[in-house]
Amino acid sequence: YTDGLLDQRMLVSWLVTQLRQVPVDKCMVLLPLVREYTPEIARSRNPLRKLIAAVVFRIEQAVRYTALKGFYQQLAEYLIELFVAQPDAFVEPATWHAYRAALEAPGAAMQGERRYELQKVVRQVDARNRKFECLASGSNGADQENNDGTDNESSDSADQKSSGDDRTTGQNERDDVQAQVFRELEALGLDSDIDGAVKRVFGENTHIDGHRVRLVCYWAVEDRLSASTALFRQLVCARLCRLHLDNVRHANLNHDSHAYLNHDSQTHSSQTHSTHDNRLQSAVVGFLDVFPLPSDDRRNATVQRVCTLLERLSDVECFSISKYLQQLTA
Repeated sequence: YTDGLLDQRMLVSWLVTQLRQVPVDKCMVLLPLVREYTPEIARSRNPLRKLIAAVVFRIEQAVRYTALKGFYQQLAEYLIELFVAQPDAFVEPATWHAYRAALEAPGAAMQGERRYELQKVVRQVDARNRKFECLASGSNGADQENNDGTDNESSDSADQKSSGDDRTTGQNERDDVQAQVFRELEALGLDSDIDGAVKRVFGENTHIDGHRVRLVCYWAVEDRLSASTALFRQLVCARLCRLHLDNVRHANLNHDSHAYLNHDSQTHSSQTHSTHDNRLQSAVVGFLDVFPLPSDDRRNATVQRVCTLLERLSDVECFSISKYLQQLTA
């Protein structure tokens, strides 16, 4: 590796594999090295998710033994760092319950602003996982609004009452956002002002709203649509995402102009644009990760619609197909 003869992707993949497979004593030595390479691991989706699974696996091991208390605390701290920095990687309904359980104990021990921030991200990821569970089961938005109160009560029965109330409030807010976004999208037609609709769909955000991006993408490829309606929605989706990206760039450029007045404004602007581009890319990838494909004869048509949507997003520079392929093969 020092001589540049080893592909970095091979190294980070090997580190993640070793973290899960080696004996505990060697794992304790390996953990600081893995943490050092976290930025490289986080560049690719598959190694990052494997890393999260490995850390949770080790937490479940270490929590059973008092002799490993120090190791457990290191792992728990590392998991929280990963969760706060990469919440999209935890949007995976099949594994979220185990991940959430691993976060609860160390999260309860936190104090002040850090605890509030962690609880906020947990509520957001919790709501997104529940939403995609409903989508995967074929429920529509109205069904989700009617059922979420019952689902929250049963799934959160073991939590403290205050935390459960916070999650319910957060989920209700997410449901309101979903209903509002779909209502605005359904009102769009051929003669609609798309430039004006973007603020009603995405709000006055100064950051890429990944949740709303995923909702718009889902609206664009619903399998109940005719071919012409799907094509119209895909074009609208691409236009809305592009306008949202431009608005976020503009808002942040104005916000940061005074703070960076004495610095290289061109370099800062380029870095800021890259950050927003990556967040939009991550939002679309998150949609692809959890979008439920039908298992019947509609599957091929739905796949074609998703591919066409990606082409439209790529045309307006809201999605990089090459980056996505790199993530898939990393």
